[in-house]
Amino acid sequence: DVTTSTSQKATAQCYRVTSWFGALAGVEAATAVAAGTADPNPPSLTPSWGARNTLWIACLGHNGAATPTYPTNYTGGTTTLGGPETTISARRELYASSEDPGVFTITSENHVVNTIAIRPVEI
Repeated sequence: DVTTSTSQKATAQCYRVTSWFGALAGVEAATAVAAGTADPNPPSLTPSWGARNTLWIACLGHNGAATPTYPTNYTGGTTTLGGPETTISARRELYASSEDPGVFTITSENHVVNTIAIRPVEI
């Protein structure tokens, strides 16, 4: 439980994912927090299941309403505005054992970035 003397706002996004492993063990993530004006760079992630046709999601949360350029080879970009707070994500399917999405090109001073891996169904 966190209590602050100022109000805080946030935005969120939900994805409906079908044909995935079906347990929390099938989702892994990495997070990075940064301040400054460098382009937000989601961290590299190596999920425990090794090379599979994984669904990768790159996410950015920042205080601003600018529209970004998504990391290279990421599509389906979604932006959720909530006042000055913004959540941005894009996705890609890639057969790999690890992924480093690359940067969101955007002017952002403080941000949180995530890389999420979702394991596919085992056939």
